[in-house]
Amino acid sequence: YPSGAPQVNSASDWDIGGTGTVPAILAAFLEIDTIGVSNDESAANALVGTNQGTWPVESIDGVSFLVSPFSTGQYAVEACIEQAGFDAATATYEDFSSQGAILDTIQNMSLPMYSGLWAPNTYRILESQTPAEVLCTGEDASAIIPGAMIVTESFAAENTDLVIKTLAGWLRGIEFIKNPENRQRVIEYMREFYAIYDVAISTSAMEMEIDTRPLYGLEEQISIMATEAKTWFTDVATFLNTNGQLTTGVPETDEYINDQYLQAILADEMLKEFAMGDDVKKSKKKKKSKKKK
Repeated sequence: YPSGAPQVNSASDWDIGGTGTVPAILAAFLEIDTIGVSNDESAANALVGTNQGTWPVESIDGVSFLVSPFSTGQYAVEACIEQAGFDAATATYEDFSSQGAILDTIQNMSLPMYSGLWAPNTYRILESQTPAEVLCTGEDASAIIPGAMIVTESFAAENTDLVIKTLAGWLRGIEFIKNPENRQRVIEYMREFYAIYDVAISTSAMEMEIDTRPLYGLEEQISIMATEAKTWFTDVATFLNTNGQLTTGVPETDEYINDQYLQAILADEMLKEFAMGDDVKKSKKKKKSKKKK
């Protein structure tokens, strides 16, 4: 799917997936649960200045912010505006239907511009011939932007065991990515993945992806889902409600944030060991022990 909105609106075509914060919140009204935090995208959503656009400005009067409406990019931009001491509600926003349209606009302008971009578009503009700089990120402005693992409630109800095992496999992948020993292999996988979708970014950008997007293993997931995640999703939902996207109000996190599948993995010693990659760690220890002998 090109973005999260068409993904959640086509839920009859899939069962389990990964998506962004905004679509995960909208999915709550479509009987789709968030069952894990895929990553922390806060540093990947940024206010970008081009053509010597500097930050903070003395005044936001006369400044236009190019954004994709109701997006985490706009959420980060508003947080950066507020952090700089201005009222984000009084700022002027130019709405663009896609990130590509924003990139096309700022690359064809010689005036200083301020845009809300997210990865990989941030990397693209930074590596283009257009003078560009990340001025502020969601992370800088304490606007936490979590990605989400989601599942349709109907599929989960009929295939609970499969959802649990799928989640365990995904968590094992996270442990693989987090292991510094696997970094080069992860870069190779990323290169193959991006090539499938015709996304051209440099190796240094892939390195940045790894370094700036925190991933969470099983025990971290369970802790976050019970505490911080509820605040993170509620803050983004409040942003959507304030901007008129959620006409039915902010959903209660208990209605769609569901950690029962993570808890099931934790309670099963074999699945827990698999999800945390402990079997691999034990195997490596045995090999080292044999070498010493």
